[in-house]
Amino acid sequence: MRVSRSNDDLMALKREIEKEMDLRDDSTPEGRAQYPLWKKLTPRQQFLTLTTTMFLFFGVHNVLQEAMMKVPGFNGIMLSYMEVLG
Repeated sequence: MRVSRSNDDLMALKREIEKEMDLRDDSTPEGRAQYPLWKKLTPRQQFLTLTTTMFLFFGVHNVLQEAMMKVPGFNGIMLSYMEVLG
């Protein structure tokens, strides 16, 4: 048997679940998700974390790009253009 629910019922259920999971802070607009660990870091630690993460992902990007260039028959000219323009 299929149960039909109204939009209001579904939104109330969503709010209840978000509250139980502590994903929503009613004091912020749209109840955006909060990251308590991030807020405990000083601005310097936040900056260093973001910088380290950026370099890590950039390094992974370069390793994957080099692996793609070594694939037989792969023409990397368009990839190079897109990297310069993007």
